[in-house]
Amino acid sequence: MPLRVAIPDMVSPSYFPAIAAVELGFFKREGLDASIELLFPVTKTFEALRDGQIDFVGGARGVRALEQLVDGGHAAVAFSMFPVSVVDLMAVADAGEIMPPKSTWFEPKLADGMVSHVLD
Repeated sequence: MPLRVAIPDMVSPSYFPAIAAVELGFFKREGLDASIELLFPVTKTFEALRDGQIDFVGGARGVRALEQLVDGGHAAVAFSMFPVSVVDLMAVADAGEIMPPKSTWFEPKLADGMVSHVLD
């Protein structure tokens, strides 16, 4: 069965490890028939996540969570991507473009909630 490695763009340095692993034959050496599948536009990536075709493990869960998915047979492969730099984020925003889903994951998260204050 072929393995499809889904990525939302071909230019972000965050996805270079996945592309390189396929192109340099890493998967083939492990007996896996892998190919890169470009999931673009961003809405296509959202649909694939929603439909269970791909999965996302947030950074807070760490590399160990990825290892458990693969070791437990729930995934054939997992990637831990480099974070997006602030410079890259600002360049995309300045160009009026949209970042791929989950590419702007930041830790630690700010506390959220609702605060109300009576004003007289």
